[in-house]
Amino acid sequence: MLNPIIPTLPAIGLSFLGLCLVYRGWKRADGTSSVLGWAIAASSALAWVHAAGLQYGLVYTLFVPALLVWPLVSLEVSRIAPRPVAPHPREALRWSGVKLAENVGKALVVALGLPLLAGVYTVFVSFQLPVERANQAAVAIVLLPLLTGLFVTVYLASARRRWWLLAGSVGTAALAAVMYL
Repeated sequence: MLNPIIPTLPAIGLSFLGLCLVYRGWKRADGTSSVLGWAIAASSALAWVHAAGLQYGLVYTLFVPALLVWPLVSLEVSRIAPRPVAPHPREALRWSGVKLAENVGKALVVALGLPLLAGVYTVFVSFQLPVERANQAAVAIVLLPLLTGLFVTVYLASARRRWWLLAGSVGTAALAAVMYL
């Protein structure tokens, strides 16, 4: 009988190699290393699925790199030179009603609007799969946080936030119409 540790070693190795290449690409501003690292880290999902099965393999694919990144973080922290401690005067608080309303609006879009859009997309994609309902729910459970994170990242990183929000709303309305017609 095969020892269960043996299939997990390549998965851990691929995850760590991918993270190291992403770190190297970040440190040297090398896009090739970074892309190669992300590809290797993503391919570690196959090794994790083989080692732990589909249910746990996907969880390990996301969870293990979060643990393995800490040695690289500690390596970076040890290289930072200590800053001299110099007291700075406190700045006076500045309030702007327009900026406050803008930030509250962004928070509402990120906390309520984008997860709703991602939920509609997730339901649409999972209903299109030719599998039974339990497997559709499993796909939706994995897909929903990934889509929500993608939508939030694109929204916050974009200079055209209103355009992305309008495009997502129109796309979601079209998918909802297709689902329920």
